[in-house]
Amino acid sequence: MKYETVIFDLDGTLCESATSIIRCVQYALHSIGIEETDLQKLKRFVEPPLDIQFMESYNVDKQTAVYL
Repeated sequence: MKYETVIFDLDGTLCESATSIIRCVQYALHSIGIEETDLQKLKRFVEPPLDIQFMESYNVDKQTAVYL
């Protein structure tokens, strides 16, 4: 059997990507003028959908959240 698509779960299952995710979220927030220096606060972004976390945690509107 030949597979055309392979999906990897990279949020801690195959590799430890939390630090990279947190830094990317920090960069995305910076791009819209939010400076978050407390990396502990950004840990909540590791598992759930990012757009929802941006909206709930930083009151970002849906259009901006999807862009980030």
